[in-house]
Amino acid sequence: MTETTFVQELLKCRSVHEAMLLALVGDSHAADDLYQQAALVMTRKREEIPEDCRFLPWSRKVIVNVVRDYRKQKARQKVSLLDEPSLERIAGAFERLDETILDARREALRRCLNKMDAPQRKLLHARYEENRSIEDLAAESSRSRGAVETMLYRLRRALAACVERSLGTRGVR
Repeated sequence: MTETTFVQELLKCRSVHEAMLLALVGDSHAADDLYQQAALVMTRKREEIPEDCRFLPWSRKVIVNVVRDYRKQKARQKVSLLDEPSLERIAGAFERLDETILDARREALRRCLNKMDAPQRKLLHARYEENRSIEDLAAESSRSRGAVETMLYRLRRALAACVERSLGTRGVR
């Protein structure tokens, strides 16, 4: 596979790779690190990829192997992670994902977020983009932990409903 084709395919599949890694390890920081490792492995193996190879299925296998190595490392450190059958089930679910569906969901989420008030978007951003703790957000807003948890729950529910309504009208699920 040529370098240009490889880079195009890697960039095209990045969101699927990142989502898969997050689902497999459940930690956004670890998923980011593992994405970097997987991208390096794929880059090293680029010349071994046949021209007629479908990149996404091949890259998913690389990612599963990187996660397996990560799990072995964490097992030596006595950190509990997914068992092998669960890892395979989650990886299998990502094999059935279509990039266009993910793109449509991402776009619907962006539109739904833009419909929210600025304070609501700010709270979601602080919690999920900046990974701030609920305690920190509660202290900053002079609210109780329970109040912040309830707000986040309601915002997630509203976003999910908005995304589903948006996708339902477009026939994408």
